[in-house]
Formats: sequence, structure tokens, C-alpha cells
Amino acid sequence: MRFLLLLFVIFASIPVENVQAQSHVPIDWRTRIIEPSGYTELCKREPEYCKKTRGNLSVRYTNKVRAQLELINRDVNEGIEYVSDEIRHGTPDLWERSVHHGDCEEYALRKRDLLLAMGGYPPGALVFGWVIDTTRGRRIPHLVLVVKTSKADFILDNLRPFPYEWHASNHVWVAIQASDNPRIWYAVDDRRIDLRKEKLAEKQKK
Repeated sequence: MRFLLLLFVIFASIPVENVQAQSHVPIDWRTRIIEPSGYTELCKREPEYCKKTRGNLSVRYTNKVRAQLELINRDVNEGIEYVSDEIRHGTPDLWERSVHHGDCEEYALRKRDLLLAMGGYPPGALVFGWVIDTTRGRRIPHLVLVVKTSKADFILDNLRPFPYEWHASNHVWVAIQASDNPRIWYAVDDRRIDLRKEKLAEKQKK
């Protein structure tokens, strides 16, 4: 909960517009921050899930990979019924695996599990990203799965029917896991924000 409140306070005032960036620029991060409390509790229950990763930190992008990402994103979005943690458990931030009801964390966890089970996806290429969702009329902390490929960082999102490159989102990027150690999280340097500020300043001058 502290993590969610911190994200909201820091990023609630950032203007959001649909600004495109260079398509192959990966997500950039700089400053280490605390991990989400729900993830901390998940790691206490399932320490093996949160161990450091070895091997490749990305997957080679192919048409097969694209089709697999589309399939997993669609099937999980359709297979899990959305119910908030507050309604299900009376808490705003509980992460659970292998469930049929849940919110953004459960969608992201399920997608990661299915891709790992499919084979060919190293754990370090499948990380979680925190964003501020602005598509539902208000700013809401939201979790997505980031798939790091040789082409770009692709996002699997329960709010979108198809995977998309990270820069093509109207979300405000906030934080992401380190590929080699899922217990380390970094604040994202969302360079699109500078473009948004410049565009807003231009509008104010007119």
C-alpha cells in the first residue's frame, strides 16, 4: 500500500498525452526504489519464485514469439475475471498466482507463468512494470508484464487486447524490476514525459 501511495503522489501531476517515442528505445531506469509490498509478501510465501535469474535477459524476436505473446495476452485476459483485491480480500495489494479471479497483478503473474512453461523465455526477459493508468478517467496504479525482446520491450496488459511496445502506451511509466534480480526495482526514466511537457508548454504559449 505504501508503494502504491508513493507512486500516486509522485506521478499524479504529470500531464499525459499520446506522444510517440523512438520505437526501439528500451525502457530506461536509474534509481532503485522499494519493491511493491504485495510482491514482498508473494516472495515470503514462494521464495523460489523470486530468486535471482541467470542466462539471457531477453528473447529473440520472431513471428512465432509475436504470435505466442498475442495468444497468451488474449487467453489470460479472457480467462481471468476482474475482481479487485479490496473486494476479494479487503486489501489493496495482494499478489496471487494460478487464480481465476483477480486484478492486474494476477493477470501479469499468470502471463509470466504461462510463458515460462511454454519454454524459450528466460526468466530475466519477463519482468513486471508499474505504471499509472490514465485510460479509465482517473489515475490508477497498474501492473503489466514486460517482455524484453531483441526488437523492443513489449507489454502484456489486461487493459489491451494485443501486446504493444512500451512507448506506445498512454500509461505513465513508474517502476520496473531488474532483469537479473526480481527483488530489485528501479524508477523508470520515462523520456516521453519530457516530450509531453514540451508539448504542453507549446499549447500554453498559444
